[in-house]
Amino acid sequence: MRSATVRARIEPDLKNQAEHIFKALGILPAEAIRLFYHQSVLSRGIPFKLQIPNEKTLAAVAELDSKKKHKRFHSVKKVLESLEND
Repeated sequence: MRSATVRARIEPDLKNQAEHIFKALGILPAEAIRLFYHQSVLSRGIPFKLQIPNEKTLAAVAELDSKKKHKRFHSVKKVLESLEND
């Protein structure tokens, strides 16, 4: 019998993005929360790795955020070719 309630305040955009993913997976938000809780109990912790980004990662994110146009690739082959040419 379900009788406990979980309430949380989150950013509307984050909520919408997550719910879009849940819909694509065919699950309701409440089911996603139950899955998270079940996995937390099974793993006896947060069910995914939590990390503080290092300086290199933060610099890469900042660089991407600062650019208006990003390179786009339509295949792994093109990505690898680009890496070889840099």
